[in-house]
Amino acid sequence: MNLQLQHRSMVSTKQLEDTLPLQDPRHGQFADTLGKQWPIYTLVAFDDLELQQLESDINKAEDSTGQSVLITTPNLSNRTLRDIYEHHIQHREKDDKIHPTLFIVADQRDYRTKGVLVIDLQVMTDTSQNVIGVLRCGYDDADLYCANLDIGNVDFIDYKEEEQELWGGDNPYQNQRYFSKDPSLPAASDD
Repeated sequence: MNLQLQHRSMVSTKQLEDTLPLQDPRHGQFADTLGKQWPIYTLVAFDDLELQQLESDINKAEDSTGQSVLITTPNLSNRTLRDIYEHHIQHREKDDKIHPTLFIVADQRDYRTKGVLVIDLQVMTDTSQNVIGVLRCGYDDADLYCANLDIGNVDFIDYKEEEQELWGGDNPYQNQRYFSKDPSLPAASDD
């Protein structure tokens, strides 16, 4: 599938992850992230009113912290998730108000029923490595998910399980990005 067209159809978050590097080039270098705003990017060509509505919908959701901020410059609509990732890692060096490792992406015009993406650049794997992860959630959960991931209140894999159940996502335990081997196999003994 042409990567430029990925945002037009629902592709799995695993497929989207595979378009991104395995690790953030500055993984583990961000300590003070509390109070930062979660950037909202869009792969969809929304008009100004629709962009304002997207930001409002995310920030005014029932459990939202109201800490998400729409990033519209440059216009990244009709680009790829990789393009947004590349922009984010450059933008975070210039704007210390945005969260360096968590961001939200509207990849579907109908985000109210098809959800949005949350990208976490510091997902802890089963081997204690940080990798980049992508998950789908409801637009009304995105801000809360970022807050919970930021403070470690909820594990990324817990949200991936929810994605599997609610959005038909892939089984996170079969994703080698997070788990180095088949979890159904017996663990090696320590003897």
